[in-house]
Amino acid sequence: KQSEINVGENSGRLFDALKRFNKKSHFPPIEWLVDLTEQSCADGLYIDTGSHLLRTRKNYMTYVENGIGIFAYNTEKNNTVNMHILKYLVRQQNFKGFVFYSNASKRSFDVLFKDCHEIISKSGPVIYPFVKSLSCYEREEVPKEKQVLGFCSSNFYLKGGLELLSVARLYPNLRFDVVTRISDIDASDLRGIPSNVKLIDFSLSNEEFVGYAKHNWDAYLHPTFFDTLALASLEMIRNGIPVIATDTFALSEYVIPGMTGFLVDNPRNPFDHNYLPKEKGYLGDTIAWLAKRANEPSSNMVSALCSAIEKYYSERLILLEGVREFNKSGNFVREKIQSQWQVILENKTLEA
Repeated sequence: KQSEINVGENSGRLFDALKRFNKKSHFPPIEWLVDLTEQSCADGLYIDTGSHLLRTRKNYMTYVENGIGIFAYNTEKNNTVNMHILKYLVRQQNFKGFVFYSNASKRSFDVLFKDCHEIISKSGPVIYPFVKSLSCYEREEVPKEKQVLGFCSSNFYLKGGLELLSVARLYPNLRFDVVTRISDIDASDLRGIPSNVKLIDFSLSNEEFVGYAKHNWDAYLHPTFFDTLALASLEMIRNGIPVIATDTFALSEYVIPGMTGFLVDNPRNPFDHNYLPKEKGYLGDTIAWLAKRANEPSSNMVSALCSAIEKYYSERLILLEGVREFNKSGNFVREKIQSQWQVILENKTLEA
């Protein structure tokens, strides 16, 4: 976690404006220049979970979501001056190395810094995020009047909500539960909501959400145009629910076709084959552009989702067994993740 500097009200507004300007500029990320780490952080090892290199005296590691996150998600910051500062920060004795959210994040990092051994040498393992599971190895099958598919996102359009509505119109015998911020859906789209779509406001606790999903949903739909790991999809699989998602960033590392779900093409994928942004500049601008463009439904996405849903119901028993097998062992289980972090936290280094 990171905290704000304790400044006066006027200085705080100025600092916020400076941060907004810095995000889109070619200047060094502000966390390279100012210590933003929590003053209350316990002695030992500080784990930054936001892909940041830091100006701090604390011993710390960086948990990398995407390689470009090192440059504050702005390709314009990948320049000669900033690279010199980056190397300086990496050389500091209190910096203990990089750990990665996924193989995709590590790949993007390796490609981005392939010509800089000094940075690559600080590269550590992939440790997947831990997600809670409620008796994930077994899932009670409850008789239902209709087969039900689930969707959940605070950003309805960016995560394929409009495409889901188009699919729902083609399958009136299925029910589609949509957990989202209802107030963010355009009035014209709300008026056209099919009768087999159940809107649920994005206000459930994590336990309520997972419990509801396990009790009601046959599968989870995540037709997203932008994501890095998509923790909700991973959470569904860890709780016994197969997933149909786009092949965006790291989703293919746990949505395994024919085992834990199915993947469909992302027609607006913002990442290249090395998992780095296709467009130059600040990644937040790309996300905003995708969210706006997502108001125009993708016919290719709708067609692919229909095919995947039909395939899911024809192979449902195989997938449920596949999810159970996936959850028994491997890099996503609690014991594996806990042991990986335990080694690092005990040694306070990536070195053996």
